[in-house]
Amino acid sequence: MVEKEMDSAIIGLIGVILGASIQYIYMIRAEKRKKHLEKKAQVYTDFVELAAGLPFEQPFFADPNYSYDKLIRYRSLIILIGSDIVISSVNKFFKSTKRYYYSKELFCDVIYAMRKDLIDDKYDKDTIKKLVFNILEESESKNKKN
Repeated sequence: MVEKEMDSAIIGLIGVILGASIQYIYMIRAEKRKKHLEKKAQVYTDFVELAAGLPFEQPFFADPNYSYDKLIRYRSLIILIGSDIVISSVNKFFKSTKRYYYSKELFCDVIYAMRKDLIDDKYDKDTIKKLVFNILEESESKNKKN
């Protein structure tokens, strides 16, 4: 009788230890995913803010006041931590400079890919383009006034 109680106690203890271990492993994985997502969101945000200052749809020129080095650094970070679709859209965006201007259309594609990667966005691509074009036009008009 004592042996059965002892066996039951040992089995119960093993179950508790096993359950706690599995929960701990899942908690660690969830925390890593959360930190990765936060880092990705920060890199994407910094890239978008920096890229928004580019001379869109104008002949390409090197502005001495613009930090192209930072833009290239964020592109490198995106290559390291971004999803395949974001990396692809960022590369297409940079290849657009071969036509001697940065494309608003491709910039919108980058933002759309980033939103899909981070939050599985409900907005369609056209809505995102309208929002981004409006923001860029407001920014350009403010810069012209100054």
